[in-house]
Amino acid sequence: MSRQLIELKTDSDVEIISRTKKRDNFKVLFYSEWDKDSATILERAREWVTEEGEEKIYLISSWKTPHAFAMFMITSAPSLVHVDKGRIRVQSEYPSVYDFFSLKTRSSSRKGLAS
Repeated sequence: MSRQLIELKTDSDVEIISRTKKRDNFKVLFYSEWDKDSATILERAREWVTEEGEEKIYLISSWKTPHAFAMFMITSAPSLVHVDKGRIRVQSEYPSVYDFFSLKTRSSSRKGLAS
């Protein structure tokens, strides 16, 4: 299995994944279509998904599904929500969301420069 980015386009899509949050593990990236920081994060996420891994990230737009922001108590975009079998952790600070999508090849080349 590989990494996946899945865009949730309707409130009913969001309701479906919301019902699984007590038994499943997944991540949700909340973004705004007009926000420069969100655009940067989405670009990095599209690069990140090509790397090896098994994570699934749902994408939720503030314009298409604003109800989802209230459902997960999100007040800013971009925000990354980590759902781990009922435990929910929110990253809303831009640097931490940006760092989550750091590519392994980039981070390993940085380590080599620091040595």
